[in-house]
Amino acid sequence: MQSRARINVRRLPEYRNVSGQAEGQVGVKIPGLGLVSSLAFADDVAILLPGTPEELSHWTRTYSALVAYESASGARLNWDKSGFIEVVSPSHNPQHSAALRTGLTSAGLRPMPTPNMELTHLGHPIHVSGPGSPCPISYNERVEAMGTRIPQIQTANTDIITRTRLSNSLLTPKLWHQTSVGGIPPDARRSVSLALCKFLYLGGKPWFDTASLSAPLHLGGLGLIHPDHMFTGQAIAFLAHNLLRDDGYGQWLRDGIAWTLHDTYQCCPATLLLPPGRYPSALAHISVRAAGFWGRLIHALASVRLALAPEWKDLDGDALLTLPWYQEPLGIALAKPWTLQQYRSASKHGWTTWGDVLWKSTLATRDRLHAPSWPLGPPSPRAVAANAEALPGRPIPPPSPALGTMWNPYWRSIPLDFRRRLLSTAESNFASGPDPSLPLPRNRDPRARSFPWHLLLIHDRPLLSSTTRRTRLSQGRQTPLITSWPSEPEDLPPAVWGAAWTELHSCPLSSLPLSDTYLWMHRKSWLALSGTDRLPCAFLECDANEGQEHSFVSCSHIRPLWIAALPILRALGIPEHISLEPHLVAVAWPDIRRHRPRLVLWRTAIIHLITNLRRPALLRLHHTKTFHLRLPSPSQFAASVCRLVAEGITNARAHDRARRDSTRKTPSHTFLKTWISNSTFTFPDAAQPMGIGFHLTLSHPAPA
Repeated sequence: MQSRARINVRRLPEYRNVSGQAEGQVGVKIPGLGLVSSLAFADDVAILLPGTPEELSHWTRTYSALVAYESASGARLNWDKSGFIEVVSPSHNPQHSAALRTGLTSAGLRPMPTPNMELTHLGHPIHVSGPGSPCPISYNERVEAMGTRIPQIQTANTDIITRTRLSNSLLTPKLWHQTSVGGIPPDARRSVSLALCKFLYLGGKPWFDTASLSAPLHLGGLGLIHPDHMFTGQAIAFLAHNLLRDDGYGQWLRDGIAWTLHDTYQCCPATLLLPPGRYPSALAHISVRAAGFWGRLIHALASVRLALAPEWKDLDGDALLTLPWYQEPLGIALAKPWTLQQYRSASKHGWTTWGDVLWKSTLATRDRLHAPSWPLGPPSPRAVAANAEALPGRPIPPPSPALGTMWNPYWRSIPLDFRRRLLSTAESNFASGPDPSLPLPRNRDPRARSFPWHLLLIHDRPLLSSTTRRTRLSQGRQTPLITSWPSEPEDLPPAVWGAAWTELHSCPLSSLPLSDTYLWMHRKSWLALSGTDRLPCAFLECDANEGQEHSFVSCSHIRPLWIAALPILRALGIPEHISLEPHLVAVAWPDIRRHRPRLVLWRTAIIHLITNLRRPALLRLHHTKTFHLRLPSPSQFAASVCRLVAEGITNARAHDRARRDSTRKTPSHTFLKTWISNSTFTFPDAAQPMGIGFHLTLSHPAPA
């Protein structure tokens, strides 16, 4: 591989005038793209020059064009901020590019520093000795930069919901900018998770795994951006913008992916359509993502749920030959009595596509298959040994014995028109083979030019409509997180937990009460511990230990606080009986259907206030090694609940007014129905700034 020199010309909008003067004469030849003379980076331009002594004239022409531009325009290039880098192969001889380096330096260009063979330009790292290779030094520097910002944010006394939002909005965006193209270091996810751990969890021990915390809010997570899902989403978005382009760049991408699959991973694009198995799993390994530009794109395609649009059934014969011969991914029923596993087994070891299995026989051919697909069909082991072409780095595999056994019924199960199109390919594109007396294979196209890339579906969406966010979310959790409670006779249905998480995040309180309740619903609230052992309850009269159920609901000293708050619930228009079973408290009594926003607000306020009561005692435990909890009187606690519920309803009214008209004082019909109807706690009051008032004096507590 030749060395390459890049001139970085800053702020030269007319760079096309320069390259145009030497069009067809300056640049680097890239297979599939031809002569590439320049790359644009926002306002910067990199001019590509070959570094061999024989091609030194490229620099001479470029320099003449630059001088002519300065003379004609009356402007001068910013030579002080321009420079050059050398992109080389491991076997490069520095003497080959010495003349070019001398010419660049004598013109006033300085060599740009590339420590560890890495250069960062406009936030993007570039490895100067490999095609899109990972840049671990630059990546780790960016991760460390995240760590330097954490102490500045952490002093804000934030909660886990706020910290997750800050992680997404302040700590990681520059990292995602850096990782938008190129290879990714193998430990990329671990590095990000470790860097964020100290901020998210205020220490070194995480409370949640990354997959759980990155789940959407309505599924029990907090929407943390999952690093692996982001890396995959970025690669898919890149493919969505460029893979199907009609120009040479789109064809170059398609050819490059297919060639890399063939030459490096001994498979073909159809492998990406197979269900989980040997090859799809191998392509989804992080080592593939770290292999460079092509590896990252292949890893992304292998990591998402890939399928073909229904129009695949209308493809011509040549395109059908590039698809899997057994049609599980493509929706054709499999012929019985063979099982799905038998079909999968028969398609392994290189016998993946129709082109792999449809060898050609003639009347004079030995070992010809007497099948309804004649003259096409699976080859005999002897034909494979004689005529098969091995993939790079892999021996020729024998066909599965089951393939010949199941072939006839399988072929007959395929629609007639489909069979006709396959048989129409019987007259072309077959290899000569060392032994023409045996069935002959097809000539293999390593670039898979007939593969229907335009029909790809990413998570059931067309490739062209795929975005980073859509792909990232589609890769994450799709079912609600479920917390098991000891008081629960059996796990509640996932739909109940999905509704519980959705209702929690719809509650009109600030993030701190929501965070406290979120952690408790996950059974991860702060408890009094000695090492890993739970301490006894804070009240001497109680013989139980600390626990999520006992400390927040079941304790005989805590239950009166819940009972004291019941009149507020009744005033909110909810007369139904409330069972103080912890698992029902967690999901906010799903059997009560009326006025659920009020019920969730009331529950969330109580959990938050109990958490606030416990927090000082837990902090004292850290210093004094004693755990004692001071509780307010029931009436004082009820007053606190009253104020917090009123605050939540006021917040809801502020949101309601912001959505409608900032000058209106009359609540909307939706607000009235959600928060005021059938309530003696809240009422319309035009004299108040928000147009609502509250009855904060309530009757004595009612029994549960």
